[in-house]
Amino acid sequence: ALLAYLSVARPRPVSADAVDKSVVDVLRATIGVWELALLASVALQLTLCLCSWRIYRQLRLTGLHPPEGKPLGAGRIVEMS
Repeated sequence: ALLAYLSVARPRPVSADAVDKSVVDVLRATIGVWELALLASVALQLTLCLCSWRIYRQLRLTGLHPPEGKPLGAGRIVEMS
């Protein structure tokens, strides 16, 4: 979504007196609520993806993800009666 927005959206023109203003004032004039909401959405998606990957990796390392998986480094499991 962020890449689509950046490829379609055009920067807003800044007035000639914007050179005298600070960077914060110029950013406030050019970035709106929707852009910040989109940025927050992308950050949330990246965070969820990273957390999911970490959980998946730990499940694979402990041998819980594939139903018949063995923990990493475990040899042959011998059942005793």
